[in-house]
Amino acid sequence: MKLKRNNGRIFFRYFFATTAIAVLALVVQIAIIIGFLEIRTSKWEKGIFEEYSHSIAKALSVTATDSTMSQYIEIFRNLAEQNGRINGILIHEASGEVVQSFRFHSKDERRPARDREPQMKTVKVPMVVITPQMNSTDLESVQTNLVLPMTDYINFSQLTGIIFFKAEENQEMYIDVFTLSPSTFILTKDIFSGLDKIMLISFFLSLFVSATLAFFSSRRGSRYSNGLDAALKRIASNEPLGQLPKPYGKERISINNSIKKLSEVLERDRRSRKSWLQNISHDLKTPTASLKMLLEGMMDGVFTTDQTTLKAASMELETLIARIERISVFSDLENRTKDPKLEQFPAQTLIDTIKAFLGNASRQLEYTVQSTFLIGDFSSLALATTELISNAIKASNEKVLVNIADNHTIIIVNKGELPDQDHIMEIWERGDIGRNSKGNGLGISIIQQVMRIHHGQFTLVQNQGNVVASISWDIPNRNV
Repeated sequence: MKLKRNNGRIFFRYFFATTAIAVLALVVQIAIIIGFLEIRTSKWEKGIFEEYSHSIAKALSVTATDSTMSQYIEIFRNLAEQNGRINGILIHEASGEVVQSFRFHSKDERRPARDREPQMKTVKVPMVVITPQMNSTDLESVQTNLVLPMTDYINFSQLTGIIFFKAEENQEMYIDVFTLSPSTFILTKDIFSGLDKIMLISFFLSLFVSATLAFFSSRRGSRYSNGLDAALKRIASNEPLGQLPKPYGKERISINNSIKKLSEVLERDRRSRKSWLQNISHDLKTPTASLKMLLEGMMDGVFTTDQTTLKAASMELETLIARIERISVFSDLENRTKDPKLEQFPAQTLIDTIKAFLGNASRQLEYTVQSTFLIGDFSSLALATTELISNAIKASNEKVLVNIADNHTIIIVNKGELPDQDHIMEIWERGDIGRNSKGNGLGISIIQQVMRIHHGQFTLVQNQGNVVASISWDIPNRNV
């Protein structure tokens, strides 16, 4: 279940990464189009304001200098209405008092109330200064931040510019020019002119960005895959692991760590297997050589063919057979993949089996039974327990404590020190320090295999002057 969840996470991570490239391409296109429209809209609005400003300057250049303010306002209104793209104008004094307002594209627009107090607001718009008899070529639009008294209830759409009109006799007024969005008007083809070219350019630009990202992503992925392939080939050829490719992302870091652990385990197993083969070769060679020597001695007349000689030959043969049988037992356990058949059996039955196997050596044992029944595969658990106790008896001349802690845990404690070996818990490694002690290094390996098929664990620790060995296995929640 956990593996499926991890696979699902990996799939969605790469899926979203691939989708992100497509989304990025789309975002680039949209951003280019929006930016293009913003630029063209700004240019369009600026063009309206400049056109209106020039039309006022041109009209005033031929207007009598003694015109009244009402006549000037009429000129402003007529020119704004003729423009066709101006939504409205607001004429007010510097104090903010509204003189007049006009709207040209909405019949229900109300005029602002004159008794409303204006609010001071900061606006950033183009501004021109116009005076009567001024040449339109002298107009200069300046982008200015102005703090002006603005009436927030005026419903004109967008302020595109402010004209500061200064007549004679210190008559001054501000003309705020408003327009709707470009899409409101029919005459907006200049906004969208060239959009097809921009869309085409943005398409190829997005395609280039996506292809570039995909290229680097694919190259990084292929470089990582090739690096893993080379590393696995080195492992398969029993060569040093070497340098793994640099990982990107949690999944690849996890893969690299797993490969490192695999390489370490395989290398450790290779060394321990080689060591064990040397040991087992010696252990099998010893009784074989002794048996051969006795038989050749009897054939040559060196040894008499009597009961004593035959008994010695028989003992060497039994030793050889016993060691071969232990190798067979270990091989059978190592190749077992199915879960054991669990059964409930009395703890005393296990104790009796241990006593029968150990014979007189069982007198060295002291038992503590905290659970009268155990659950598991009796034969394999009895084998693992006797191996543990046998090792404890060999290592200590004092009492060995056997504690049946519960129905799935057995603890063995003996006086002594663990051998100073780094790989004592590895498969194939002998637990004894030298070859002067009996055994072929299979005891610990057999215990580990029994715990493997029981989904349990085997621990061997030093606790002050005691060696504590324990086996604990899993009991599924089912009837046994």
